[in-house]
Amino acid sequence: MKILLLTDDMLIGGVPRHVTDLANGLAVRGHHVIVAASDGPSRHHLIPKVRFVPLRLVRNGTARKNWLGSLAALPKLIELAEREEIDVIHSHKRYSDLLARAVASASRRPHVSTCHNTFGNLRRLSVFGSHTIACSESIKAMLVRQYGKQESAVKVVYVGTKGLARASVDMQARMRSQLKLSTQVRVFCSVGHLSKAKDRMTLLLALTTLHSQHSLENIVCLIVGDGEEEDDLKRYVRDHDLEKNVLFLPGSTDIGSIFNISEFGVLSSVQEGLPYVLLEAGSLAKPHVATDVGGVSEFVESGVTGLLVPPRNPEAMAIAIRSMIELAEKTKDLGMNALKKWQVQHSYDSFVDSVIKVYEQSMHERK
Repeated sequence: MKILLLTDDMLIGGVPRHVTDLANGLAVRGHHVIVAASDGPSRHHLIPKVRFVPLRLVRNGTARKNWLGSLAALPKLIELAEREEIDVIHSHKRYSDLLARAVASASRRPHVSTCHNTFGNLRRLSVFGSHTIACSESIKAMLVRQYGKQESAVKVVYVGTKGLARASVDMQARMRSQLKLSTQVRVFCSVGHLSKAKDRMTLLLALTTLHSQHSLENIVCLIVGDGEEEDDLKRYVRDHDLEKNVLFLPGSTDIGSIFNISEFGVLSSVQEGLPYVLLEAGSLAKPHVATDVGGVSEFVESGVTGLLVPPRNPEAMAIAIRSMIELAEKTKDLGMNALKKWQVQHSYDSFVDSVIKVYEQSMHERK
C-alpha cells in the first residue's frame, strides 16, 4: 500500500509523535510511506524507509499557520499523489484536513483523517476525511453530535506506544545530578506545551496553596515544555516564592528521564484528546493527577489508574497532589494499575493494524 501522511508540522508534540510512530510502523510492515509537513525536530525520528517531503504550512518553526504555504503545497501534493500512485491520503489536524481534501478530490484518492482533540469551533472549516479516526470515544461523540459525521464513518483507534525504557538506579542518580536534585528531594512532573489549552496556571495556583500549607517541603515539580505562556508562568513562580519547588525544562528534554525520576505526573489541561503523556507515564507505572476533559478519563480512572479533578479548579488539584505525595504506597498502586491498562489498551501493534484496516475500508468503498 502507498500512503501519504499529511500534517501541519513536525515540531515537538503529540500529533507529530503520532504521525512519526504511525509512519514507522507502516513502513516496517512493508508499506510505502511518505510524510509531508513543515519540517521540525520530530522528523528526525522517522526511520530511513519513510520518505519526508518538506512543506511550508507553518511559519518559521512555530505553530502559526502559513496560509500561502498551503496554496503552494496543493499542486505539489497533487502531482506527488499521481506520480507515486498513492492509495490513501491520511491527514492530521484540521488545517491539513482542508489541504488533504483538495488533494484527494483532485487526484481521486480516498481521504482518511485522524481527529486528535476535542474542540467546538471552526465548524465550516472542519472537513475531516470520508473516514475519520477518533483517538478516543469522547472525540467520536463530538464528531457525530457537533460536526455531523455519520457514526459508521468514525472509528475509534486508541493510540499505541512502545513505552518508555526503565532507568537503573545509577541512571536515575545521574539524571538527578544533572538537574541538581539530591536523592532526598521528591519529584513529580507536568509535561506538555506551555499553552492556554494546557492551563499550567491552574497547576501553579495549586502549588501556591500547597506551599502556603507547608506541603511542598523538599518537593520539586518539573514543568517540561515550550510555548507562549512560558514567560508569564516563570514570572508567577518568581513572584510567589515557588522557585525552590518548580523547575522549568525545555520541551526537548528526554521525557523518559523525567518520568523515571518522578513519582507521578500532573495534567492540568482544559482541552484534550487522549494525550500521549498519560500513556508514556503509564508505561513506567507512573499515575497522573489529571483534569477530567476530552478522552482523559478513558485512561485515567479516578482512584484506579490515577486521580481526576475538574478543570480550572486549583483547590481540587491541590488536594489530589497532596494525596499523591502523602500516600506514596497508594500512588505506587495507581501506577501499577496504569501500567496494566497501558499494556491492554494501548498496544503499538494493535494501533498500526487498526489504522491499516481503516485504509483498506476506505479503498474498498472508493472503488
